[in-house]
Amino acid sequence: MGGWGSGPYGPMGDRVRKRTVEETICLHVQTFKECLDNKTITCSWNDGKSKITVITKGDHIHLLYKVNEDSVSTMVDIDKTKVGFGERIWFNCPCCGEKTARLYFVDKEFFCRVCQNLTYFTCQESGDPLDYLGLKIRRLQRKLGMDKPEIYETPIFKPKNLHYKTFMKLRNELIKIQEEREAYFVSKCNLIWGTSF
Repeated sequence: MGGWGSGPYGPMGDRVRKRTVEETICLHVQTFKECLDNKTITCSWNDGKSKITVITKGDHIHLLYKVNEDSVSTMVDIDKTKVGFGERIWFNCPCCGEKTARLYFVDKEFFCRVCQNLTYFTCQESGDPLDYLGLKIRRLQRKLGMDKPEIYETPIFKPKNLHYKTFMKLRNELIKIQEEREAYFVSKCNLIWGTSF
């Protein structure tokens, strides 16, 4: 049962891999928790090439951004629930109206995970350790401030807000897992094709 490449999302599977939350830009409600009253915030990604302006109005936020030179304007309501002695804030998804802590950007809109038909990377693992090691590599690369790198890439420079000791620790961990993944890949190739690399 199982084995390398098995599973519904593996090379031998019959399901198409869905887009995951890990590879999608998202807005987290906690980012705006302390500045809900008439503040303007600018967020960027893709090395500053893509930007979004967020105007907070207390009970809602206004999202202003461009997609392929088309201006998009979206209003997102803010909801609050009581927890202990305080309260927790939520976005109301502009599509379905459900409470959510994150809004994900797909095509032209910021909607919740369900409306964007997103899944988690771990839900699509095919039982192949290559996928699992690849996930660990991607997580470390994100922590190291790398924007959409190749799986074998390691950072040369320390990100701005990361302590040097932490940077070196994460970088060494990344290199170790990349070497482990490469060794596993070579061993599987040898097993399948009976060749030595």
